[in-house]
Amino acid sequence: MTLLITLLLGRLGVSRLVAGAIAWAASAALVSGAAFTVCEVVKHRFAEEIRAKIEKENQDAIRKGIECSHVS
Repeated sequence: MTLLITLLLGRLGVSRLVAGAIAWAASAALVSGAAFTVCEVVKHRFAEEIRAKIEKENQDAIRKGIECSHVS
């Protein structure tokens, strides 16, 4: 990718040093964006698992409360 950006900017008359800097910056932006996306997906997945666990515990507590109220 950096080679393509460097070649494209070279054709536009931009110096190789500036083209290389732009290419590295674009690569860094893509990598950091991908890392952020993965982090958000993992965070969301774990949040859903914890939410489901808490919901199950609440349902179990409600069921036990109902059972106890019928026994007394």
